[in-house]
Amino acid sequence: MSDIFREVEEDLRHDRIKEAWDKYGNYLIAFASLIAILTGGFQLWQKIQADNRVAQADQYLAAIESLQSGATEAAQGALQDIQSDGSGGYKALAGFQQAALHVREDDLESAIKTYDSISIQSGVNQTLKDLAKIKAAQLLMDTGSRSDLEARIGSLTVDTNPWRFAAREILAFVAFRDGDIAAAQDEYASLALEPSLTPELRQRVEEMRLVIGPKALEPIEVPAEDSAAPGNAPADSTQTSEDMPPIEGTN
Repeated sequence: MSDIFREVEEDLRHDRIKEAWDKYGNYLIAFASLIAILTGGFQLWQKIQADNRVAQADQYLAAIESLQSGATEAAQGALQDIQSDGSGGYKALAGFQQAALHVREDDLESAIKTYDSISIQSGVNQTLKDLAKIKAAQLLMDTGSRSDLEARIGSLTVDTNPWRFAAREILAFVAFRDGDIAAAQDEYASLALEPSLTPELRQRVEEMRLVIGPKALEPIEVPAEDSAAPGNAPADSTQTSEDMPPIEGTN
């Protein structure tokens, strides 16, 4: 008897499974296919990205080798290709090298534009973006307006930014350049107290402090004495020795 019930239960289970499959089977197949496609597509995308990074690394190394061998034109072409078609870190590094070439050719305007481009480039580490801002500001130290430089690097002076000392040095120099000696003295004095300055930066700070000197002390105002106060009456200029009381022990 139990075998009959078991067979009936199995038949019912089979019928339910078949009914569910007939109803939802196509959806299950489509879902499984979609998962397989997405998985394969993601793996393919990862491989393409890895291949691109390897290709960009090879291009960048070839450009550096060209620079070192003196083939400047070939290096410029390779760096320009990376900047046009590359992405991420290698694109930024190529930009730094391209800007350095512009500086070497005394084309500061192009160098500044290149640094500015790096500073807003997507997919680049923020530290590299901030370094590009510092590099552009250094090229503008002699000619850039104080307001422009403050807008460029003022936000980099916070304690958490790795380029804060470089930014502060630039702004201190620009204050000195524009004749705001008090502000320059304050900033250089503050920098001198920083324990983690590099030896080179500390030397520059101390040299500038020697040039501009210490900040002058504020004059202290002494309140005028009240002539009406007791004991402050002026001496009578007409008083003679005869008017003075006798000194004990004399006639």
